[in-house]
Amino acid sequence: MQTFTAKPRQWGNSYGVTIPKKIIEAEHIKEDEPIEVFIRKKDLTLRDVFGTIPNDGMSMEEINAIIDEGYD
Repeated sequence: MQTFTAKPRQWGNSYGVTIPKKIIEAEHIKEDEPIEVFIRKKDLTLRDVFGTIPNDGMSMEEINAIIDEGYD
């Protein structure tokens, strides 16, 4: 999987992006082949995506327990 930065451009009533040729070649993408696209705004930070953990004097064990909650 490769990533690149692109600016959406008006394309009829929609917006489109162009996939760079080096990525097309590296990923062996063919015309009309289904691909999956993941969209993330460039200015997002990890904090925006994952949030923060309140640290009101908690021990590292308590913080780790919050992080691990919900994971097997």
